Order: sequence, then C-alpha cells, then structure tokens
Amino acid sequence: MKALIIFYFILFSFCAKAQDNILSINFKEIQFKKVCDFINRQKENKIINFIDVKGSYSEKESKSYKKHHQSYLIKKPIEEVWASYNNTSPAKSWNGKMLNFGCLISKKNNSISYMNDNYGGAEVGQVFYVNLKLLKGFYNLAVAFEVTKLSEENYTIEYSYVHGGKTQGKQWMTMTSTPDGHTRISHYTLYKSSSQLRDLLLYPYVHELAINEFHHNMLLSNQ
Repeated sequence: MKALIIFYFILFSFCAKAQDNILSINFKEIQFKKVCDFINRQKENKIINFIDVKGSYSEKESKSYKKHHQSYLIKKPIEEVWASYNNTSPAKSWNGKMLNFGCLISKKNNSISYMNDNYGGAEVGQVFYVNLKLLKGFYNLAVAFEVTKLSEENYTIEYSYVHGGKTQGKQWMTMTSTPDGHTRISHYTLYKSSSQLRDLLLYPYVHELAINEFHHNMLLSNQ
C-alpha cells in the first residue's frame, strides 16, 4: 500500500510538472509590468507551450542584420570565467540599475523559475525574460533571450532574441585566453527591427549600456 501511494505521488508530481506552460507563469512573482505584457502578447499569439517559444534569428536573412561588437578583459583564467558565466543566477547577471530579471522558462525541464529560485546552471533552451529600464525608469522595455548554443570546447555562449520583441537577431560571447593568463570576452550582436532610425541611433547606445552592465554584474558576482 505504501509503495502504491509513493507511485501515485511520483506520477502526480510528474504530470503536474509536465503541464507547465506559458499559462502557468505566475505574474505575482514578476515585478515588471512590461515583462508581463510581453508574456500576455505571447498568449494572444497562441504561444502557449514552452516549445512554441522561438528565437528570431534567421540565417537566411543574415545579410540584413546590423552588427555590434564589444570586448572585455577579465583578469581571471578562462576556465574560471567560463564556469562563472554558466553558473551565475540570472537574478544576479540580469539585475541592476538598467537590467531587471523577470523569470526564466526551461524547455528541457519544462519548468519556470523566478527571482528567488535556485539556479542549476545554463542550458540550451532556457529563455530569460528581462526588463530594460531606460531614462531612469521613465520608459521600460521587455526583451526575451533564448540560449541557443553552449560550447565548452569553443568557450561560446549564444542567445537569440525571442519572437515578439522589438529586436530580432542574436548575441554570442566567445572567450579566449590572453598570453598573461587572463580572459578576453568578445561580445557580438546581429540585430534589426522595424525601424531603421532605431537601429542606427538608439539600439547601439542602449545595447552597449545593457551588455556593459551584464558583464559588470558577472564580474561582481564572482569576485
């Protein structure tokens, strides 16, 4: 009888977890209205199951994207930096004056994580919902990124902007060792939107502020 009860408990737990989808996201756990609005637009567009959340980058349109590049030097060995970038909670890396972590969904685990939840490390298929605070909070913008590649061999992490946001494209970070044993991170971005003016004048400035804060947060979190 005890074994049967345990069996049903495990089965119920598995089924409950398997039912997680966009509709299961608890807005009370998310502090930022724009992030909630982004998720609600996904629901309106019939994006319900986590697997339906898609990256926006298209290789066929590669020539249509604008390019951005920024590099960072971290005075730590590459193995240590790689481990930090893979294991730091998004509640730390995507959280500061400008970046605000909303929630995370995992396609692999079919689960949802919030600000105070434990983080088991980066995996392909994780989607981060982030609020961008602009003009000291006068204007806010929600973005979502999907982890599309993790290569320990090449020390590369790649994110694609998720469909439904202002920007389409992808970002990727590649780490290399310097002769003195430090780590250089090259952060590349391919991007475009429906506005040429935004892409030429606004995006590069805002994007650079955002990734500067992201890498600064990483550095502070792993000192």
